[in-house]
Amino acid sequence: MTKQQTVANTSRRAFLKTSTAATGGLIMGVSLPLLGAGGAQAAGTVHTPNAWVHIADDNRITLMVARSEMGQGVYTSLPMLICEELEADWSQVRVESAPAAIVYAHPGFGIQMTGGSTSVASSWEQMRRIGASARVMLVETAAARWNVPAGECRAENGHVLHGDRRLSYGELAEAAGKRTPPTAVT
Repeated sequence: MTKQQTVANTSRRAFLKTSTAATGGLIMGVSLPLLGAGGAQAAGTVHTPNAWVHIADDNRITLMVARSEMGQGVYTSLPMLICEELEADWSQVRVESAPAAIVYAHPGFGIQMTGGSTSVASSWEQMRRIGASARVMLVETAAARWNVPAGECRAENGHVLHGDRRLSYGELAEAAGKRTPPTAVT
């Protein structure tokens, strides 16, 4: 047999094993150095007011998306719903795929899934509550720090404001993450 005939007669199983091993090595070889050069590790300490919102000390906000992007724009629309209620600066937001966990289950089906063009229609209220809850926690944290009523503070562009005073979400995130999330938000 010639070498060309051996390649032509390779079983499907052998081809899949070889290509999977080669692809895995390529992904590891490319992705690991990038993390050290400025990827997720460069963000500093990250604080989590809830499973969907992660705020770094440098004020960068990571929003988790628990649906697959299949041409419906969920990697834009779902984070924008959170971002709008959070009063975050969109230029400081990045989006990541949510890990497998029950907290990320589809509200209508009870499992983590994407299908039937239901991502935005079924999750819009949930995403808005997630953003509003994190915003309330940040505002309450700033109000406590300033010793003023939370109703006198407002969130805007990734900051909490009270008169001339201003704190970034990054400055508030650690303490806000220790607060109990509100049960009801507006």
